[in-house]
Amino acid sequence: MTSALTPCRSILIVDDEASVLSSLRRLLRHHNRDFQIQTVENGQAGLNWLKSNEAALILSDQRMPQMSGYEFLAQARQLQPDAIRVMLTGYSELESVVAAINEGHIYQYITKPWDDFQLALVVDQCLERYNLQKENRISRERLLDLMKHVNWGVVTFASDGTVAYVNDTFLEFLGRDRAEVQALVYESLLPDTVRHELEAQHKSTWTFVPNLKAVEHSFSVQRLGSSLDGGPMLLLRDRTDDEIFASAVEKLISNVTHELNTPLTSIEGYARLMKDKKTLTDAERFDFVDVILRQTRRLSGIIHNMLNLAEVSSGEQAVQIVDYDFHKMLQSSVDAAKPRAREKNINVIMAEETQKLAGQVPGDPLRLEQVLSNLITNAIKYSPPNTTITIEGGRGEQDYWFAVKDQGNGIPEVEQHKIFERFYRIENDVHTQEGLGLGLSLCKSFVDGHRGQIQLDSKVGKGSTFKVVIPTHKS
Repeated sequence: MTSALTPCRSILIVDDEASVLSSLRRLLRHHNRDFQIQTVENGQAGLNWLKSNEAALILSDQRMPQMSGYEFLAQARQLQPDAIRVMLTGYSELESVVAAINEGHIYQYITKPWDDFQLALVVDQCLERYNLQKENRISRERLLDLMKHVNWGVVTFASDGTVAYVNDTFLEFLGRDRAEVQALVYESLLPDTVRHELEAQHKSTWTFVPNLKAVEHSFSVQRLGSSLDGGPMLLLRDRTDDEIFASAVEKLISNVTHELNTPLTSIEGYARLMKDKKTLTDAERFDFVDVILRQTRRLSGIIHNMLNLAEVSSGEQAVQIVDYDFHKMLQSSVDAAKPRAREKNINVIMAEETQKLAGQVPGDPLRLEQVLSNLITNAIKYSPPNTTITIEGGRGEQDYWFAVKDQGNGIPEVEQHKIFERFYRIENDVHTQEGLGLGLSLCKSFVDGHRGQIQLDSKVGKGSTFKVVIPTHKS
């Protein structure tokens, strides 16, 4: 067989007369020495050769004993449907030739006796046709393979408007199976408004709720003039993520502006009071400085979260796995949270069994302490005064874990699948609690970096437990 990119010049000649075979071989060799010519004396021999060799052109006599040229070429078509088939025949056999052409068994015929120049010209045309068809087929196969793996939905139509090809991405976008889409035509696949806009501008927007999905999606649709199948080609791209991202950026800018402005205004106000008020009692000075320090700490937290977000978004956030003291990390986070907890008279404790933990575990202690501190800070923020937050931890054969358990209001079940999204905040808390809605998203990113899991168990009115599980294998 020839290479997919090499033009094939292989010619099979079938005739029961040795003199005819010799004459044709000599003629074609003289015409082009690059021709690879194989001659056989009957149809069965020709079929046997075709089973293991590629032929660009098959020349066959019509009148042969045992198997006629018509019968041979019909079977040759089954073995190599792309080969160009030409029949050599006398004028008295034209009826059989016409039948063979009508049934698609042959491409052309040459009458005996032939004209050498005319025969050579036909051979050149047939080989050119074969290799052009081969190139088109290979190009189509490569294009179809490419369309299988792109993130765009692709559907092509035949000239009669029926669906010729549809890739898996298109089916996934629509939430429909292949048989259902392939039974459609161009006019019925698209809404009229989208189709009319495509015909006028070659692009449109298609918004709908795909099957099996609860969220409305927005798709950009492009119409290309003509595909290899004869009809138009449609490209479908899901714009939903882009629109969600744009909305998130807008929300981020709004939230950051608000979150930065609030503490800055407070700091400026108390600083002016300290400057303008001639006499301050020690208690007043302490209260003013305490407010400024708290608001400064709030600003620092916002900046810290924004830097972490930038790292995660750029892919620069790396997890450095080392062996570290698990109990020490837990204790450090608990100690750091106690001053803020005292402001609401909240007790942050470590469970008795957790206090007995000893030894080292693999992980990034800096990132995991950030996770635990974020979870404790959230628990303090959303817990009522005079409650207890319990830190638990444990080790298993394949992993270790820590958990933060509060006695807060709990998280409604309908909100629970959203809380790890960036910038998401529970509706009831948007105007009552400070923050950008980044903390839990960053926690999940850090835990994912360890190939771990972060789990939530929460019931309204009974509190929430966030549990982090980290595998012990280093990878």
